[in-house]
Amino acid sequence: PGKIVGFITRGHPFVAGPLAKLLNRKADKNGIEVQCIDSISSFDSIISLASKLGFTDWDAVHYYTSEVLTDDGAPLINQIPMILTLPVISKERLEENKQLVQLLKKAYPKKHDVYFYGPRYEVRELERVPLSELHQRLDAMDDHLAAAILMFVPAVS
Repeated sequence: PGKIVGFITRGHPFVAGPLAKLLNRKADKNGIEVQCIDSISSFDSIISLASKLGFTDWDAVHYYTSEVLTDDGAPLINQIPMILTLPVISKERLEENKQLVQLLKKAYPKKHDVYFYGPRYEVRELERVPLSELHQRLDAMDDHLAAAILMFVPAVS
């Protein structure tokens, strides 16, 4: 009682944010005031960076956590740009990451590029990776990919 607590999250706190929803419900149940202060999120950043690279078709964007694709089998519609929240790339999750690559390879042309965005490191740009090289980079436990939190997959033109 009488204390102020801050909860900071990347992205918008209520976009695929079960923890934010849970905290909000508990606060409401216990009579605690909640104030959501907006800011520039990683989603805003990735769209801005992609726009600078020439991607301008933002009529619709699909947003998924990688688990929605690998565990729940959500369909990939390659005519709509997609932003994926990525798990930490690690040896423990290598099979999950490989499964994600296989799903992307089925839905997109071999020469399609995907873009990674951090930062769990200090790079504030999109890193382009051809889909054909993604498997090898994941197998090599590439430090840049391990540091990424989002993947942008442009629409097939």
